[in-house]
Amino acid sequence: MSKTKKILLTLLGVFSIILVGVVILLFSFTQSMKADPDEEKKIRDQAERYLEETFDEGTKKMMSYTTIWETGAILNTQLK
Repeated sequence: MSKTKKILLTLLGVFSIILVGVVILLFSFTQSMKADPDEEKKIRDQAERYLEETFDEGTKKMMSYTTIWETGAILNTQLK
C-alpha cells in the first residue's frame, strides 16, 4: 500500500470517529432536552404559588401590563 493511501485511510478513519462522536453527543443532547411533563407541572405549580404568596393583585396587574407593553403581545393571563 502506498504512503498516500495510508494517510488518506488514516484521515478517513479519524474523521469517521469524530463524526460518530458528534452524532452520539447530538443525540444525547436532544434526548436530555426533552421536557418532563411531571417536572414541568411541579415547577409551574411552585411558580404560581410563589406569585400568589409574594405579589398582591395590583402588582400582578402592573406586571402583566408591563409585559404587554414590552412585548407588544396581548396576554390574557392575570389580566382578569
